Amino acid sequence: IIYYRLGNYGAAQTELERSLLTVDSARAGYYLNLTREELLRSRGVTMVHPSLKVTTPIPDRIVNTPMIRVVGSVQSPNYIRALTVDGKNLYIELAEKILQFDEPAYLRPGKNLIKIEARGLLGGKVELAIPVTLDLQPPLVYIDERSEERRVGKECRSRWSPYHEKNNGNNSRLCTY
Repeated sequence: IIYYRLGNYGAAQTELERSLLTVDSARAGYYLNLTREELLRSRGVTMVHPSLKVTTPIPDRIVNTPMIRVVGSVQSPNYIRALTVDGKNLYIELAEKILQFDEPAYLRPGKNLIKIEARGLLGGKVELAIPVTLDLQPPLVYIDERSEERRVGKECRSRWSPYHEKNNGNNSRLCTY
């Protein structure tokens, strides 16, 4: 930490990484993020927007469960500082170049937009909105059991129909298609 305060960012990075290998420390992680940011700025690295890849859910998918998993990865040569999935900020103690995520998203009936946002150490950001539809209503099927027909050539014969038995006395009728 003292190397960071003195402005010796190369030595600070080396010592902070060595410290984190020994003992996981939130303070060391915080200063390592600051050190990496200063190193990128001092080297004149230009801001690069992170790239985001989502494997699930597939856009415009129709699902029948109110919870789905949002799975993917985000990467940037300038390190990832923050990641938000469906309005939930994910805790990132130590910025990394590649982050994997697998988070639940809760859907409302109808069309939903699952928003994902990632920010890098130098401020570059990427946003993605994935449309997903939650359909909880089963399909409606109407089956009319009163008449079972089969087509023979251009003639339609009904095996059983209460209408025909009552009016015609036979089980056949002509249909035009």
